[in-house]
Amino acid sequence: MNIKEARCVAGMVVHALADYCDQIVIGGSIRRGKPEVKDVEIVYVSKMEVVQEDMFWNEDIPLVDGQIIDLVKSGFWDWDRIVPRNGDKYKRMIFNPGGIMVELFRAVPENWGLILALRTGDAGFNKLLVTPETQGGAMPRGMRMDGGFLWKLGERLESATETEFFDQLGLTWIKPEHRDVDTLRMMLRARNFRAVPTLMGEEWLEG
Repeated sequence: MNIKEARCVAGMVVHALADYCDQIVIGGSIRRGKPEVKDVEIVYVSKMEVVQEDMFWNEDIPLVDGQIIDLVKSGFWDWDRIVPRNGDKYKRMIFNPGGIMVELFRAVPENWGLILALRTGDAGFNKLLVTPETQGGAMPRGMRMDGGFLWKLGERLESATETEFFDQLGLTWIKPEHRDVDTLRMMLRARNFRAVPTLMGEEWLEG
């Protein structure tokens, strides 16, 4: 579908979920401004409701989940029956009419920047972001991604903004429209080139 149609669908989805979210943004190829779009990607942080199970146990329930179910009942969309996904962090919906796929990615405030960055770039860009530096990727030595968070030497890092996430990888913030694998490869070459003088010592720098 063209980006105009995709933005229209994405806008309706955001409008339907916004009251149940603390943050919600349209990601994917729409955010990158691509003229043709395969599906709609939405990244959100749900508002939470504390439900008391018993006198000893409380559970935090994402309010968005109830709204998603209500929207299914109303005919707004349906679950993807071909590739069913209804997890805590990722859901696939089919928007009615038109059968347009809508992917919902849930973040929390502490990893909002990381999830939004990964759900904006193209497939090659995202793969290179999480590939170790030793294998030609962007992930610095001693760091890894697991469970939706960056980890450094066993310590979990918070990435509340995209800028913070890119900083943690030693990269400058990249505009959404430039988040493709070729741009990232160019930035990694520049990053590696800047690291060479450090390895050579201050005398090499002055010479």
